[in-house]
Amino acid sequence: KTAYEIRNCDWSSDVCSSDLVDARLLADALVGMAAGHVEKREVSEATTFAERAVKAARKGLGDGHPVTARALGMLASVHSLAGRHAESIAMGEEALRLMEGKLRPDHPDRLAVVANLAVSYEATGRLATAISMFERLAGQLTAKLGRKHKSTVRAISNLAEYVGKSGRLDEALKLREEACRMGDEGFPGHPFAFLLRCQLAALYEIGRAHV
Repeated sequence: KTAYEIRNCDWSSDVCSSDLVDARLLADALVGMAAGHVEKREVSEATTFAERAVKAARKGLGDGHPVTARALGMLASVHSLAGRHAESIAMGEEALRLMEGKLRPDHPDRLAVVANLAVSYEATGRLATAISMFERLAGQLTAKLGRKHKSTVRAISNLAEYVGKSGRLDEALKLREEACRMGDEGFPGHPFAFLLRCQLAALYEIGRAHV
């Protein structure tokens, strides 16, 4: 079936009926549709397509497939958008477990799940859990990709943000300074390096306000 046919078929029947042969294409199409509704902040429609994606992937591919993890990650994102953070955490943690050992640390699907989990952890008062997750991710990316890779620098920058939110401003400042050095070394003159410097400057201002 084409994406148009998938979108407009009779979903009162089983989403994995025999005429929908390629479960991977089906699940990917449904994830894409959910993502489109997320961008428009259309929660109800996004939820419908994300749930269908998970059902299609689980039935057609099994729980161990990366596409199933991607579908779970999308559903977690939808739950977070809707403010359903407990559900978002459950889906996100399951997605991350499925991705472990199957997707590289800097894979976009995995990074998206981590970023979304951090938001939901913070929303439910689990800031320390978000910090631990970013510490682990930063360590993995440093070991796998080196200090000058953009994903590594971004992970350290995210870690700095959440450490700062916890009130540990001195530690956050050191992390921001480290991210700036890495950005200057790896991306001299790049807008990404400029963004890192802006974030550092903003933290300096916050620090002065607390003196």
